[in-house]
Amino acid sequence: CLNMFISPTLTPTINKRDPRWLGAWWIGWLVLAVVLSVFACIIALFPKSLPQPPTQRMVTEENVEAVKKIPDVKKAEMPTSIKDMLTAFRRLLKNRILMCNNAASIFFLMGFMPFWIFMPKYFEVVFRQSASRSSFITGVITLACGGVGILGSGFLISKIKPSARALAAWNIVIGLISVGSITTYAFLGCSLSDNQTAMINSRQMETTPCNQDCHCNFVKYSPVCSPDGRTFISPCHAGCNDYRTLTNGSKVYSDCSCVPRPLFNRTQEDVPDLQDPDDSWVIREGLCPVDCGNQLLIFLTVMSFSHLAGSTGRTSNFLLTLRCVDDSDKTIAMALGLMLVTVFAFIPSPILFGHIIDTTCLVWGKTCTGTGNCWIYDAEKFRYYVNFTALGFISMGCVFDVGLWYYVKGLKIFEDEDESENPTKEITS
Repeated sequence: CLNMFISPTLTPTINKRDPRWLGAWWIGWLVLAVVLSVFACIIALFPKSLPQPPTQRMVTEENVEAVKKIPDVKKAEMPTSIKDMLTAFRRLLKNRILMCNNAASIFFLMGFMPFWIFMPKYFEVVFRQSASRSSFITGVITLACGGVGILGSGFLISKIKPSARALAAWNIVIGLISVGSITTYAFLGCSLSDNQTAMINSRQMETTPCNQDCHCNFVKYSPVCSPDGRTFISPCHAGCNDYRTLTNGSKVYSDCSCVPRPLFNRTQEDVPDLQDPDDSWVIREGLCPVDCGNQLLIFLTVMSFSHLAGSTGRTSNFLLTLRCVDDSDKTIAMALGLMLVTVFAFIPSPILFGHIIDTTCLVWGKTCTGTGNCWIYDAEKFRYYVNFTALGFISMGCVFDVGLWYYVKGLKIFEDEDESENPTKEITS
């Protein structure tokens, strides 16, 4: 979808490698709506209650009958008023296991949110990938590794039936893997991209003797590459006075006053599509190419492993939440957890990391009313600021996971065989 222009009825004057390119992102939502509709119809076919094996159904019926025979037993009910709900919240806030689990989730989500939301931009800035390719890579890795991790962990937990401490210990291992992965991200960049970005700074926005007659203040970002490997914000900032369109549709610019003429001596062999073999003094449109293939491959490998390991912890977190509260509090415990992560992670994380990313901007565009979009980011600062900030949050999440491991001692996730043989013993005693 992102390879198609945002408005299919229009013919774009830029290609998909241009930083201003906008893909048809809205088509993905249409496809998603159709897929969700199909699954919604399938889910609607489920019965009101799932069938139980005969043994389990017998145990359930015996438990119900045993409870009815006990005098002065009040049936657990959901809170029916604001006062009752607040009472339930206070009770849950005193649950150390639940709160450690929620606190760990908040810090982990705070640290991981930028990699879910801003990862396409990360690939664009650090590894010089196109917007469509960046979104495709992010989507494939997130969906594939996340799906395999969640389904695989659920299957293994149902077969192995680990203890609560084993599940909490695995969460600590996942946290340490995440810390190691993000530390690797911070130092895994593309030196060629960093060096090239360092050549572009806010001074290019200023009028210089070579382009003082070009009036480039409000020219849109349209980078060009000079023969010596320098990237200019636009042909205007390079002082170019002429251009030609090649047979492949790309443009080459000539008579550029900001680049010394000897550097422009390019021949037909250098640019095969030149219309005139004797043409010289040209620079091409687009950022200067950099080879970050090896670094990108290593990054994707580490990222895939981290996503796969991280997704396996969701099932254990869910089980610990359900098992550490009374049956009557399960629903409200999940609601409390969702409220906490929304208020303290989902909302502030994009705002915080969006601000951090903005601080790494080297060149801001100008509009008639003020500052426009960021044109160039400092790739090295971008990498360090985002990763080390995320690392701090995830490290705090690991601390709360250790607390969770300490407090879950004695918590039962699966019923013991002795209890399954005498299901009413505890109730009737």
